[in-house]
Formats: sequence, C-alpha cells, structure tokens
Amino acid sequence: YLFIFLYFAAIFTSICVFRYKEVVQKLSAVHNDRPFDPVDLSVYWTEFVMKHKGAKHLKAAFRDLNWFQYFSLDVIALLAVLVLSHVFLTVKCVKLCLQKLSKKRKRD
Repeated sequence: YLFIFLYFAAIFTSICVFRYKEVVQKLSAVHNDRPFDPVDLSVYWTEFVMKHKGAKHLKAAFRDLNWFQYFSLDVIALLAVLVLSHVFLTVKCVKLCLQKLSKKRKRD
C-alpha cells in the first residue's frame, strides 16, 4: 500500500505544483513552435531530394569509410598498445626496485 500511496502522491505533486506545470508549458510551447507544418516540411525535403537527384551531399560520411575506420579499430589498437606498454613498464620497474631492495637486505 505504501507504494501506491507514494505513486499517487508523486502524481498529485507533479500536477499541482506550479513549477512543474510552468516547465511543462514552456516545453510544450517550444515543441509546438515550428516554422512549418510537418506535412509542408516533408513535401519540401522530398522536392529538395528530387531536385538534387538524391542529394548525395546530405548522405552520412560513414558510408565512405571501410570497416576498420568505421569501428575505430585503429584508435582502439593504439590505446591498447599504450595501456599494455604502460603496464609492462610499470611491472618491470617494480621488479627492478624489488631486486635492488632484496640485494641490499642480503648484504646487511
């Protein structure tokens, strides 16, 4: 029952609080303020594409990329090499430091 009470309390708060109502009205005004009707806009873009014979200049650039570039595998490979080299160098440095410390202890 607590869940149902909280659910209705949240709905009541969102409906009755003036701030929420004001924000929703502003968002509604922005959404409904369009320079063209959706039908006119679709007619315009259809005619535009027909006039420019497919409008190749509007097609997305990813269509010209090969799969290696599309998935950014070169960037991923570079980052992997950098991370692995960093890990490798860190491990080597730690091993070198441990060897130096163990040699000092053996001398003492």
